[in-house]
Amino acid sequence: MRSIKAFFRDIVYGNSVTLAIRVAMGLLILFSGALKVFDPVSFSIVIDRYGILPGPLVPYAAVVLPVVEVAVGFFLVAGFRIKASALISGVLMLVFSLAIGMNIARGEIFDCGCFDFGRLGISLDEGIGPRVLARDIGMMLFSVMIYRAEKHVLSIEGLMDRRDLENL
Repeated sequence: MRSIKAFFRDIVYGNSVTLAIRVAMGLLILFSGALKVFDPVSFSIVIDRYGILPGPLVPYAAVVLPVVEVAVGFFLVAGFRIKASALISGVLMLVFSLAIGMNIARGEIFDCGCFDFGRLGISLDEGIGPRVLARDIGMMLFSVMIYRAEKHVLSIEGLMDRRDLENL
């Protein structure tokens, strides 16, 4: 039986656990961003509720943020530019966590805007609170783990590395 130390060493190196986390996180971010891309007006209302950005910047954030989420999610799933994507997703999760934490401290309760399933006819209560904050902090920690992994299983980067080694 393998030791716990070996298990964690393999995660740091990159194995099927990091693959599962990278793909799951990528799909979650991709899906979340894709839902927002198609309804920037509703998303700008949610961003404005957080009370963090100046009013004139809100519409720009409502357009740019979902596009960034879609790109980051796609790159994580595909395994391309993994470190950059993990860094950006970690920063996004940090910013989201701070925004949620600030509104929890203010006593504000509203839909976090993380997953706008209304367009799909699915009702999911995602009010800001400790559960949503914990999820975003967990995703931030997963981003750090993905960033720190040395190699990535089933990734475009892994294929490129193998091709480069074969061409030596």
